Amino acid sequence: MITWVTVWILTVSRVDSNSAYSYQLSYATQALCEKNRSKHVGEYKASRCDFQQIPIYTQKK
Repeated sequence: MITWVTVWILTVSRVDSNSAYSYQLSYATQALCEKNRSKHVGEYKASRCDFQQIPIYTQKK
């Protein structure tokens, strides 16, 4: 059986004159994502929280 689970993805991007990169972190709730988003801000950083649904396969007993 397939179950759909909602997760929150924090996407952080950093761009300056020498480099550019981005990374993603996943969280169980929007509140956790937003709380940790405040740690990923700065002059060259942008961040955002988006939800995503992922399928989880569970075996029926």
